[in-house]
Amino acid sequence: MPHSKTLARFKHPNIVRVQDVFEANNSAYIIMDFEEGDSLERVLKKGKMGTEEALLSIVHPTLDALEAVHEAGFLHRDIKPDNIIVRPDGSPVLLDFGAARLGICVATRPLTVLMTKDYGPYEQFDWGTGKQGPWTDLYAVGASLYRATTGKPPANAFNRNRARAAK
Repeated sequence: MPHSKTLARFKHPNIVRVQDVFEANNSAYIIMDFEEGDSLERVLKKGKMGTEEALLSIVHPTLDALEAVHEAGFLHRDIKPDNIIVRPDGSPVLLDFGAARLGICVATRPLTVLMTKDYGPYEQFDWGTGKQGPWTDLYAVGASLYRATTGKPPANAFNRNRARAAK
């Protein structure tokens, strides 16, 4: 839990502000600011992200926020269009750090399986044996971009890998 308190120290315009982190009832809780706006998923469903410029105005600040997360030694581990809020002014905010984990040494130490199936890379399906790192989150950003440009999420990585192995 001490590492979770680090989440509360982020002061980045594109990362949801964590107000408190505490333990109760044998569980950990994260209290975050409410962010006004629609999820990127909802914006995409409404057809309001039609230009490359509009999409890049979301992607660049999101990648900047993710860089701050990674520099602090964390992995988000659940990036998807539903976890990016587009504020009324058009700026994005990355939220839902419930799956975030301290990422130090993740290249040599497996993490628990936790992700959204269409946006998680294969190593997150590897039931505790896949090594995760910043590349895990970058895959999810790429999958989110795929969703934004094609209108549907990519085939999930586990099924793609299984189909390739069956050939």
